[in-house]
Amino acid sequence: MKKTIIKSYLKKHQLNIIVHVFLLVVMTFVLYMYALPIEVIWYCYLLIGSCALVCISYDFWKYYRKHRLLFQLSDEITVSLDKLPEPADILELHYQNLAKVLYDDKCRITSQTD
Repeated sequence: MKKTIIKSYLKKHQLNIIVHVFLLVVMTFVLYMYALPIEVIWYCYLLIGSCALVCISYDFWKYYRKHRLLFQLSDEITVSLDKLPEPADILELHYQNLAKVLYDDKCRITSQTD
């Protein structure tokens, strides 16, 4: 299951990864063209990599927490929508609104049936 979450995270951030790799290649080319020592390039990689590792770890942790919460809610969603997490962006807000419409319709049908 964790491999699926990692694949999902990487797929969601695919464009960001491509852009960052491209920027690293450009930075390497520029530093190389200025004939700077290779140690300077490796030092830049170390600094950028350290910062990126901290940021990516924090972002993945948030992504994993949200995934785990939504997975837990899959059993409770038929009873209530109160525990849905705050939407991170407008797309998530739209998805939550769609879920609320479906839930309200389910409640209406259940009420009519009773």
